[in-house]
Amino acid sequence: MQPIATSSTRWMLLAASYSVWITTILWAVLSLGGLGTTASRLFNWHPVLASGAVLGALTPGILAHTARHSDDAKRRFRARLLHALCVLLAFIVLTIAVSVVYANHVQHKQPHFYSLHSWLGVTCLLLMKGNIVAGIASALFPRFQGGSFGTMHRYTGAFICFLSFMSAALGFAHMQDSLSRTSGGVWQVKVVLAGLLGAASLCVGTALILLLFSGEHFRHESNEDACALKGKDVEVEVKA
Repeated sequence: MQPIATSSTRWMLLAASYSVWITTILWAVLSLGGLGTTASRLFNWHPVLASGAVLGALTPGILAHTARHSDDAKRRFRARLLHALCVLLAFIVLTIAVSVVYANHVQHKQPHFYSLHSWLGVTCLLLMKGNIVAGIASALFPRFQGGSFGTMHRYTGAFICFLSFMSAALGFAHMQDSLSRTSGGVWQVKVVLAGLLGAASLCVGTALILLLFSGEHFRHESNEDACALKGKDVEVEVKA
């Protein structure tokens, strides 16, 4: 089978992800009134930061994870380090994005957690925090890198990735609905852009999940776990 997780595929997906993020920034600056700390501009930081966390940081972190299987030990280490740093950055930026929208709701005396998007966003944040702790434990204690612990870390990360892009798409859809009611129509440029950005985010997320679970990559993961478990068995036999 032709491998899906090729270098060119990863670069194309990274370019698509950053293109959507840059377009989101331009949309917030040019169509929504810009970024700032005033009541009318504070909220605009939320889509910029949240999309930056998902599209700008989480995506390269996942791509680094798919690229870390190599015969070169230095390359594997760099890929693992890049994966860890990108996911940590995504968590920090997403925390700021949630804090911004919380402050905006307090400022306007609006209720919190009134949409599926808001619940998914906070759920992603909490799950990401737990998985980061698991990843740090895996790095500090090599015995946790394989077996069920490693499998749990990977599948939880994939689930977080799925929820993150779903939350992003729902966020753009919510913005599209809100803007269509306040700007006088669904065909306004900023309304159409919100819908397109949501669809583009969902496409990038779908491609990323498919890449993550591509046949070649999944076989490498399974082999790693098998080798790790075999190593543990050998260690137990030697001690015995």
